[in-house]
Amino acid sequence: FDSYGSLSMIGDPKNPQRAFVVGVSDANSAHDSSDGVFRSLDGGKSWQRVLTDLRNDDVRDRREQIAIDPTSFDPKLGFCTTIYYAQKLRGQEAQSRVFRSTDGGESWIPLPLLKGVYSIAVCPQSGALLAGGANGLFRSTDKGLFFHRVL
Repeated sequence: FDSYGSLSMIGDPKNPQRAFVVGVSDANSAHDSSDGVFRSLDGGKSWQRVLTDLRNDDVRDRREQIAIDPTSFDPKLGFCTTIYYAQKLRGQEAQSRVFRSTDGGESWIPLPLLKGVYSIAVCPQSGALLAGGANGLFRSTDKGLFFHRVL
């Protein structure tokens, strides 16, 4: 990963061959080969970019996070299918976004009701998504369709 390198990494808790990393380049090299969310299917030997719809300018924060829902493990596929990625924009928290994949990272959608959140975690027992930011802490039990404020 060029320029700023990787920001966040996580391995699939049910499949040691699968891992995800967030890469970022500097503001002067927008959309270069190191910018985006990458997935490895071979224990980190090779990487494929799976999400490129990211802002890559001087407002992109360097505290982005990625999380995997361990309760989404599909025994037929052999991996966890639900992954979340939180992108924080410095000074523009209201535009920060959380993306979700429900197919192991093949496709991603932004969660429409969740703005201003840049810190995420998944409860390993229930799969609930916790999302925090300047506006508080929120919890979703339906993979990000609806959130309830808890703090």
